[in-house]
Amino acid sequence: MKTGARGVSPSSTNHKWECFVADCSFLGWYLLNLITFGLSGIFYSNGYNAAFFAEYYVYVRSMAKTTGIAGSEMLNDEYLYFKADPQTLHTTYADVAQSVAQLEQNLVPAPKPHGFTGFLSEWLGIRILHASAVNRYEEYRENLHQMQIHLYKWVNKSLQTTLYVLSKQ
Repeated sequence: MKTGARGVSPSSTNHKWECFVADCSFLGWYLLNLITFGLSGIFYSNGYNAAFFAEYYVYVRSMAKTTGIAGSEMLNDEYLYFKADPQTLHTTYADVAQSVAQLEQNLVPAPKPHGFTGFLSEWLGIRILHASAVNRYEEYRENLHQMQIHLYKWVNKSLQTTLYVLSKQ
């Protein structure tokens, strides 16, 4: 396949132009989003925009696969289109399940504070007189949040490489 002076294939630049033109077609929605302080985006245009670019990705991906563009064999994301069987998920994420189980063992649940102080703590994040029950509950929520963050980061790092290796087997 021929490449241009900068090593970019002509079909790649065509898709970049198509994507740019498509993004420009959303300028009216972006302007409406700005005028309504984001409300039109929340209720309508953000989902439409995301759906369009997801479908555009599927279109470009299928074209890359059918034409055999160099590097298209690395687009090994068939799990975008169907759910992996439970055995594959179990073998792929056995180490994640083990890590989560260890984190959950160290996590000691705390009872939710009740009454007015519980309301202030839960909904507004306000602590009155640093009550010990509220402090324990806040620490529990923070630990739970940190566990979710670590799990999310770990899964994102390992998802692509693990499923790629499994599909090559």
